[in-house]
Amino acid sequence: MNPYEVHRKIWDLFPDRQKAKRDFLFRMEQSTPTGHPVLLQSTFEPVSVKGGPVVLGQKEINYFFKTGMVLQFFLTANPTRRIRARGDKTSNQGRCRVPLIDEDEIRDWLKRKFTDVGLLHEVIIAGKSNLYFRKKGRPGKIVTVNYTGLLSVDDPESLANLVENGIGPAKAFGCGLLSLARM
Repeated sequence: MNPYEVHRKIWDLFPDRQKAKRDFLFRMEQSTPTGHPVLLQSTFEPVSVKGGPVVLGQKEINYFFKTGMVLQFFLTANPTRRIRARGDKTSNQGRCRVPLIDEDEIRDWLKRKFTDVGLLHEVIIAGKSNLYFRKKGRPGKIVTVNYTGLLSVDDPESLANLVENGIGPAKAFGCGLLSLARM
């Protein structure tokens, strides 16, 4: 399933917001015989539309984070770094994103994202995969990493901001949604 097309279909759940800036995050879950479930986080309520994706359930979540709180986390992300682009590329200040391959670099990338938020006690790389897509007829690929682990909260407001805005690039491809659970 093309994640870019999933992103486009999710917009159908917000019929009154088609021209708005993207303000939702999603993650494609493991496919089942009945379909391709997607976990969606949005400040606006999604609405099923005939012929479009179906909202199977929804739940309002109000996070309350406290300093010192220990949480379990799950994240699918696209850890990258920028390098100077070859040729005459002028967009993105002449730089392009490349995936991180080394597991230490992949862990360090995540630790940098949590610098102002809290302390990562444990970071497990639960899987890596190549995600292929087509955007405007052109093929592309990103490398996704599934992280799990434990974190203790240092700055509740910064954590709430991270949850709301997501982590890293490729949010239009199902990356960046941070899932948390109390210990």
